[in-house]
Amino acid sequence: MKKSLSFFRFPQASKVVRLLSGMFCTMADTFDAVLFRMLVPVSAGRRGSAVIGGYRVTRCLGGGRYGMCLQAEDPNGRRVVLKRFRRGMRKRNAGGNHYEAVILSGLSHPAVPELLGVINERSGYYFVLSQQPGITLKSWLFDRHKEFSRAEIYRIGVQLLDVLVYLHSRSVIHGDISLSNVMDDGKHASLIDFGLARYMPTRPGPDVRASGPGMRSMPDMPDAAHNAESAVIPDSGRIDLDHARLADVLLYLMYSCDALTQRPGKARDGNREHGARAAKGAAWYDELVLTADQLRCMKRLIGIGRPYASTVEAAETFRRAFADWKQ
Repeated sequence: MKKSLSFFRFPQASKVVRLLSGMFCTMADTFDAVLFRMLVPVSAGRRGSAVIGGYRVTRCLGGGRYGMCLQAEDPNGRRVVLKRFRRGMRKRNAGGNHYEAVILSGLSHPAVPELLGVINERSGYYFVLSQQPGITLKSWLFDRHKEFSRAEIYRIGVQLLDVLVYLHSRSVIHGDISLSNVMDDGKHASLIDFGLARYMPTRPGPDVRASGPGMRSMPDMPDAAHNAESAVIPDSGRIDLDHARLADVLLYLMYSCDALTQRPGKARDGNREHGARAAKGAAWYDELVLTADQLRCMKRLIGIGRPYASTVEAAETFRRAFADWKQ
């Protein structure tokens, strides 16, 4: 008995336990994926291959570590997104699964998905969300190889900052702004995936109520979803996190624009700060063709120098600095 107990005193023991736990979780997620495919035979080429909670599944939109998203239609033909959570990840993250539902239920903005309800059935646990128009910026850049114009970058920047002004006025930090989480249809940009969103410490979470065909109402969720403190974490009140992640997205778009990327031999414009010629490993502020005001705006968004005191200030500064990009 003493021998077996002494094993756990060594550092290697915890590594073994973590390794075994990880292997078990991977096997559980694999089994869950196989079970889901058996229960819900989703085919991208066959329309209406399955019905979940009264919604007809039309295709799989993609998946990740926490689950997958399905495109579906309600009985009236309205398109929705069914966000399914992997059983293993849902259990391991039991305390944080409902932040997204709690937060989305208190938001109402055309560029933010609407939470329509939840489904809990044999095939899995789902959030039902309205589908935002367009495709992700990641798809635009890496699948369709789109080159964004300065006018498009300005539009997307302004629209996303407007969304952040709204979210931060509601004391919500998105926390995961990325190319994969921004949708765009050429006219309107939207922010999706609020899985890492949190409330700032000063705001309590709202009551959550939603319903739909074949769905359980939100009060059936665990009590944590109704606990104001459950949606609040001490480090969530930093708007600069959203600012920095937004700046990262904008930099990707700027690099896709041929007019903004400096190349050796390109004539210098006295009204613009070019920095040194583009070189391997050079910083973005040396490579991109931006004015002094535009550079200062982007640097402050990223966190170089004095950060913005509010998102309203950031949005106003962005509009002024990039006004000449507007069509």
